[in-house]
Amino acid sequence: MRQQVARSQRVLENHRIDWYKGEENSIWTPNSNHSTSAARKVADALEKAQREAQGLPADKARARIVETLRQMGEKFADGSISEDD
Repeated sequence: MRQQVARSQRVLENHRIDWYKGEENSIWTPNSNHSTSAARKVADALEKAQREAQGLPADKARARIVETLRQMGEKFADGSISEDD
């Protein structure tokens, strides 16, 4: 799981989001479903958002990452992060 978490941390750091204490990151960090599968889904979603944001101004790219964090938070909240895609 650590590898998946490190992938997410790199994306957040690339967009000046503090992965440990950042307000933006607290959007999605529940105290449930700490699985490798869930961590992989978060990392995949963040990396996809980062690829899609390439070429955008830094503030818009960052906003895309923050929106992805919000979406992942919704998946944790409703339990859909656990569902197979």
